[in-house]
Amino acid sequence: MRIPFVAASLALLLATTSWPATGAETWRRYTNARFGTSAEYPASLFQPGEAPGNGDGLAFESKDGTAEIRVYGSHGPSTVTDSFAEYRNWLTRHEVDEGLKVSYRAGGKDWFAISGESRGRIVYIKVVGDCPNLSMAHHLRIEYPVSDKALYDPVVARTARSLKAGGCRDDQR
Repeated sequence: MRIPFVAASLALLLATTSWPATGAETWRRYTNARFGTSAEYPASLFQPGEAPGNGDGLAFESKDGTAEIRVYGSHGPSTVTDSFAEYRNWLTRHEVDEGLKVSYRAGGKDWFAISGESRGRIVYIKVVGDCPNLSMAHHLRIEYPVSDKALYDPVVARTARSLKAGGCRDDQR
């Protein structure tokens, strides 16, 4: 008799929690019209915010207000530095100057990711370059409380894998 009660209590707890399992999430893809940057986000945990006037991307806030996902494009590397590697170094230096203690770095010729802790929050950044001269960059930035690491790590993993570059326009080739 106790097993059905425990099972029913556990089912009720799982049904009412604000943190559904990542596998049960409803994922949606956001695509930015200006740059073509796109990424998936868990719609049951995050809601889209107001689009900025310049149309470069969108921020998604967790329903409890403690976490944020930003997906955006920019005329990145070529406007700031001469190469994508220099852009990675420039952006990393900027984040470190803002207080990020970098604990993770990965990357390749046309992408990089950095992550670490800043002011009690985990910050994950991934950037994918685009076009032959890497004149565009597609950014993903996710921030959440360190205390929620176990909850958000699966969201970060899937959202990071889903980040896509929009492709070059004829005037950028």
